[in-house]
Amino acid sequence: LSRFQEANNITPALGYFGPLTRAKILLASASSTQLTATGTPPAATSTLATPRLFLNPLSFGQTHSDVLLLQQLLNTDLATRLAHTGVGSPNHETSYFGSLTLAAVKRFQIKYDLAQAGDRGFGHVGPKTRAELNKLGVR
Repeated sequence: LSRFQEANNITPALGYFGPLTRAKILLASASSTQLTATGTPPAATSTLATPRLFLNPLSFGQTHSDVLLLQQLLNTDLATRLAHTGVGSPNHETSYFGSLTLAAVKRFQIKYDLAQAGDRGFGHVGPKTRAELNKLGVR
């Protein structure tokens, strides 16, 4: 585990399976299971070295494959976990941006000082929030 963390710039590389390591593995495994437009798996590459980045804005009511990745990443941290059981909980994520995702995104934005209640974009995954999510994914 320490070697994986070193190879993926997760510091300190202590061999602890914490939120940064979990997020890195989740993002990498999610990108490795995506199919190309032809329906075939992507060419064999080191997906661990190139995690899936959040490139699209995401907001309440939207259904998108990035929402699934967003939920998986948010679920790696107890402070931003969507739910502890049932729909939205770890291993029960969906591609729908509903009220659980909205609340978790707001907690994420507050935790990382990106936005707060009353701010424009609060609860929306726009440029600042995507940048912070992508930082977590590439550590």
